[in-house]
Amino acid sequence: MSVHRRVRELIAASSETPPTTNYAGLKLLTPHGRGDPRRTVTDPRHWQLLFLCGFLAWGLQRNYLSIGIADMFIYLGCSLACQLGWALFRHNSDSSQALNWRNCGWQSAAITGLSLCLLLRTNSLVLCAVAAVLAISSKQLITHRGRHFFNPTNIAIVIMLLGSQHVWVSPGQWGHDLLLLILFAGLGLVVTVKSARLDTAGYFMACYAGLIFIRALYLGDPWPIAIHQLQDGALLLFAFFMITDPKTTPAHTTARVLYAAAIALTAYWFKFELHQSAGQFYALALVCALVPLLNRLYSAPIFYWQHPLQDDHTRT
Repeated sequence: MSVHRRVRELIAASSETPPTTNYAGLKLLTPHGRGDPRRTVTDPRHWQLLFLCGFLAWGLQRNYLSIGIADMFIYLGCSLACQLGWALFRHNSDSSQALNWRNCGWQSAAITGLSLCLLLRTNSLVLCAVAAVLAISSKQLITHRGRHFFNPTNIAIVIMLLGSQHVWVSPGQWGHDLLLLILFAGLGLVVTVKSARLDTAGYFMACYAGLIFIRALYLGDPWPIAIHQLQDGALLLFAFFMITDPKTTPAHTTARVLYAAAIALTAYWFKFELHQSAGQFYALALVCALVPLLNRLYSAPIFYWQHPLQDDHTRT
């Protein structure tokens, strides 16, 4: 009896319904137990890493970003080191398990480090290290039923902004370069499609754009002003690469509609009523606190980055 057939029989015997999980990175096995390269689903984090590296290189080359090499080294190095430390803690200092590159979570740590490079500014290398440690540690310390619900980069930015006068964000650093905006949107679409969260970005952008145009209509502003306010590279980065994190967004589609609309409304309030340039980060932190409640009200399959494939019906 083949291995694949035996696995199918075991699954059928254990449950009559498919597992309620959502796997982004899956690998099918041949009957001989070898990976079939023709049937591998790519981990969305690899795409995100590629694009964030590209954005960082573009920003440095075009002088959009004012960040030093030392800052980037600290952000990335401390993020990866902290992730390794937590991996060792989880595996009771078993280095063979913690250093397993497939399971240690280095991809998420690298994404966090790159995101901090793109978004957070400070004149202190110590504060760079603190921000990276806060971001990675939040995934381990602020959890609900074993899963973190705050976006690591975002919660670190919010804590640092509230706790120190020596850090800041510059939402306008990317300017309004049309080519850059098209690049952000196009590559963001790839990542969100791969992680099955394109709807979240779409709901947010539709709601936020609607609020901007309603405001322009109410104030009597010409439409070009509203359009200019939406032509913002930082806004697209936020919409496609931050609020669409599948680990911290609600699992159910209806919950994601409410989630995206709440972020748009709160971000609008912070920006235009409280005049906070970093209002979108505060908005995401506040709404993420409601994710456990939304998941409780609207149950749906749980998202995982990678998991050993059990059967074809697990590919949701």
